Amino acid sequence: MSFSREVKVELCQNELPKCCKKAFISAIIKMNSSLGINNKGMSINISFENVAIIRYIYEILKELYEIDTQIVVSKQMRLKKGNIYTLKIIDKALFILDDLKLMDGYQFKNSIDESFIKESCCRKAYIAGSFVAAGSVNSPQNSNYHLEIQSDDQAYLNNLNSLINYVNKGKYPLNINFKLIKRRKNYVLYLKSSVEIVDFLNYLGAINATFKFEDVRLQRDFVNSINRMNNMDVANEQKAQQAAFKQIEYIKKIDKYLGIDKLEDKLKEIAILRLENPEASLTELCEVYNKNNINKISKSGMNHRLRKIKERAIQINLRGDENGEE
Repeated sequence: MSFSREVKVELCQNELPKCCKKAFISAIIKMNSSLGINNKGMSINISFENVAIIRYIYEILKELYEIDTQIVVSKQMRLKKGNIYTLKIIDKALFILDDLKLMDGYQFKNSIDESFIKESCCRKAYIAGSFVAAGSVNSPQNSNYHLEIQSDDQAYLNNLNSLINYVNKGKYPLNINFKLIKRRKNYVLYLKSSVEIVDFLNYLGAINATFKFEDVRLQRDFVNSINRMNNMDVANEQKAQQAAFKQIEYIKKIDKYLGIDKLEDKLKEIAILRLENPEASLTELCEVYNKNNINKISKSGMNHRLRKIKERAIQINLRGDENGEE
């Protein structure tokens, strides 16, 4: 089962207060249904790939409207070839659409009726219904964090986003910021921030999914931190080796054209120390030096003397250029 489906199934296991059930069903029908006409009149068709979601919707509709429905099972034509479960509401279809204030003539309204979202619990149920109907979220195993709700109705998504922003300004704000884009023929509200996705799932009531998402995310962040530290160590080691290689080149240049013995004592002993320890880091050079000398030297002191050696080698190069030498 995909992570998106896990979230939706968990949301459809939550017990809704009676005042919230119409808000939830209103969002489901608006976002994921089709209308049909047959010899018995109008029908509402609601389709999902998971039977637990269909069963949850059926139980709410039966409680609210005391209707009999049909559930039709069909095979998907796509590669997965799983089942599609379609809930067909024939009895009282027009009454339900009217009761839920969903229609504007012969088409769905793009507004959200205020009567269903007066209470904070009903607002949450409506947003949860919208996600169950037309939402998805990437698995936390995927580092490309992404949660979205899509529709072909841009005005409706703007209204849904306004509802979410209204919740943001409430007593317990979500602190999330959905962005709206167009994707082919549809419009998409989406989140990319893992923190915002966790907050949103937690708000909807998908507690187990929230814990799972957060656990996997924290594990990945920990592993990534370790990898970054290892990469930094490798990079620092390579940098130190490159610096040591250049220092040895400078010392050999001095030895060839001047002679190490001609250096002042403080530079001479460091030059010999570097030649004897070609792969040692600055810290390791200090440790070797301090082990064999009464007068100790710090990293900055060691670095200062190595810079002096570099300056002397550059001076030799410059004199060689003036004399036409390589």
